[in-house]
Amino acid sequence: MNAAQPDLVDRAEILSLMGAVKRSGSWLLGYCPVHKDGAKHNGSGGQSLGLSDAGVLKCFAGCEFKDIIEALRGPSSIRNLNTSPPALVKVYQYRDLAGAVIAEKGRFEAGAQKTFKWRKPGADAWDGGVDLKTIALYGAWMARERPTEQIYVVEGEKTCESCWEQGLLAVTHHGGASVKDFGHTLDILRDRDVLLWPDNDAPGRSHKNLIQARISGIAR
Repeated sequence: MNAAQPDLVDRAEILSLMGAVKRSGSWLLGYCPVHKDGAKHNGSGGQSLGLSDAGVLKCFAGCEFKDIIEALRGPSSIRNLNTSPPALVKVYQYRDLAGAVIAEKGRFEAGAQKTFKWRKPGADAWDGGVDLKTIALYGAWMARERPTEQIYVVEGEKTCESCWEQGLLAVTHHGGASVKDFGHTLDILRDRDVLLWPDNDAPGRSHKNLIQARISGIAR
């Protein structure tokens, strides 16, 4: 609810209508349905609609509370005036070496744009809260269960799962080519036959060279 408004609105209802949100401090941010929110960012950012942990709903661009509620609840024709927010198209479940789910990574797409958000298992909002410095490689639990097979190290969960569909044992890091610090996550490759299969672009090849240097003396 908004303390300045005479009508009370259930926070859970608002959250369900906002779609995908991201956390910023005590606020969950989404796209405002009243104005063309996120248009400058091609739907990949620029969320101005905030729902606080205390239950305050606010458009930081200045849209009126009544208009926001009516648009959130109202006909799709009103919503379509806004830039379409990224839609959740896939959830990747990250597991520990024992196979237990410890984090979920959501893939959101809007046209050609893609973004990724994290949440703890069972959480309603994609508000992070995951320690990415210690999270195991995607597919590491499978590598542990199949200790004699060679491992493909690829870039991205989508590629990793494509390998699985072909019967290949593959793993990937949670952050793609931008990751520089692997911590102890590469230890699962110790004494294994490893094939590095980067994306066919400059960042992918650079990332491959970095991993190759990191596993030198660890993997075969």
